[in-house]
Amino acid sequence: MTSWSEWPSRRRLDALTGAAEGGEAENGALVAAELAVFIERIDAYASEHFPEAIDSVVRSIVARRPTSAPLITLANAVLLTIERGPETVIAEVRAVAERLRASVGILATMGAAFVPDGGSVLAHGTSSSVQRLLEEAAHHKRFRVTCGSGWDGAGRLFASELADAGIAVEVVSEDFVVDSLLGVDLIVTGASAFGPGSMINTAGTDVLVKEAANLDVRALLVTSADKALPAPLFERSAAAATRSDGLEVVQLAHFEAIVTELGVLDPVAAARLAGRREVAPQLI
Repeated sequence: MTSWSEWPSRRRLDALTGAAEGGEAENGALVAAELAVFIERIDAYASEHFPEAIDSVVRSIVARRPTSAPLITLANAVLLTIERGPETVIAEVRAVAERLRASVGILATMGAAFVPDGGSVLAHGTSSSVQRLLEEAAHHKRFRVTCGSGWDGAGRLFASELADAGIAVEVVSEDFVVDSLLGVDLIVTGASAFGPGSMINTAGTDVLVKEAANLDVRALLVTSADKALPAPLFERSAAAATRSDGLEVVQLAHFEAIVTELGVLDPVAAARLAGRREVAPQLI
């Protein structure tokens, strides 16, 4: 029989992990769904390799995407339940996939309430949760959006998709994003991960939210609760982010509110949410 490392579901996991499309939560849901299929195949055709194969796969996912909290949360959930057998692990993986899938729509509904009717929003980064939030708000409100072009041009694609939804959008050079705060009522951004006191996001977030505080502009963070990482896991992700050209670590205290599918949290409550999560010993 072909080695499990060469199975189609294993190759699909590699593809989804290595070339993420869409937002972190959406990609995490896709990876989780495919991981459930892979575990089913292991259980049915190579049960003697459980849990060795599963442990190997989830560690590979974490190694390849060290700043993606949904994937780290997925790996942590697997390793916390792996000793309880395939059925339990599959159920847990599918639960993570469903939470991540559902979170984007819930965040859009909750976060849309913060968008000022007739006002102006600065969307920082290209978070799919932020995009869905703005599209949801546009069903009931009129407002304009400013976003940066992105050093890789991703902001222009983000803007074009907002424009397709009927939202008035202005794209500015990354060098002028901070200057745009003078005409803005609200900053909205997403996160790759957040932990006890800090979050990881697109480079440029820190200076932007600090200047927003000086100008009394509200700053809103929109993120799935499954991006909350306890200190040991967040510290590892933060270290990886500092080695990346496109990410940085930002204090949660700079945000007026953190919108999650569990509710709208202040920075202290968000930090507690991250701190309460159990950590699999294999990841420490």
